[in-house]
Amino acid sequence: MTGGGGRSLSRTRPGRYTPRVSTSPPAATPVTPASPPAATPDALLGTFALLQALTGFVPVPFLDGILSRKLARTMVTTVAGTHSLVVPDDEVRLLASEPDEGLLEFLKSAAKGILLFPFRLLFRAIFVVLDAKEITDLVGKAYVHSVLLDIGFGEGWYMKHGAARLGEAVTQVLATVDTRPTNGAVSAAWRALRDKGPELLGRILEAFKDKRDDVAAAEATPLGEAFAEAVKKGSPSLREALRAGLARALGEAVGEAG
Repeated sequence: MTGGGGRSLSRTRPGRYTPRVSTSPPAATPVTPASPPAATPDALLGTFALLQALTGFVPVPFLDGILSRKLARTMVTTVAGTHSLVVPDDEVRLLASEPDEGLLEFLKSAAKGILLFPFRLLFRAIFVVLDAKEITDLVGKAYVHSVLLDIGFGEGWYMKHGAARLGEAVTQVLATVDTRPTNGAVSAAWRALRDKGPELLGRILEAFKDKRDDVAAAEATPLGEAFAEAVKKGSPSLREALRAGLARALGEAVGEAG
């Protein structure tokens, strides 16, 4: 029954009516999507990977291996720092990539043959080595390794599973990952080095000789930026694919980041 004012009425007891007030459902509270985990800039990750290849041209016996290992460990602490994490030294060594000895031997033997060239000729000859498939693979694996650690730290999997388990999972993904999507980025970085000229290469190698990998990294920043820009254009879904692979290796849910 309807009252004169158009309101719906309901009977309470014989002879008496009370208005039934219809209420609207409460407004839904907007849900703010979770922010994705912070990520270490790709330019920085690319710089570390590219420097791994350039260590082979340091004309000091055994220094290349020392620099390569130091760069790998600096990469771990830098990436962890992006996520406000401090990793103990023993775990840094556990998580740091030890470059493939076969690739390092290729780099050292190839570099040795041209290091006696005059510097201007060395600059041209160096790209014969840097453009080799073996070096492209070395840089690609170093980059992918750093991205996997960045994901592991950012997703909280380092804290949840520990360094040993995360390291095993990273190694598992690296064993099967296809690094060819990074090939174009490596080429773009070496083009940037050509464009900058021999002076930039000289400053990087001089910093290596002085055991100042931090200075070498600063000098190589334009190369890392060229690398990152090429990854962004050519392989925009690479990080998400690596996240899915690492999640499966750790038994985590495979879904969107964050």
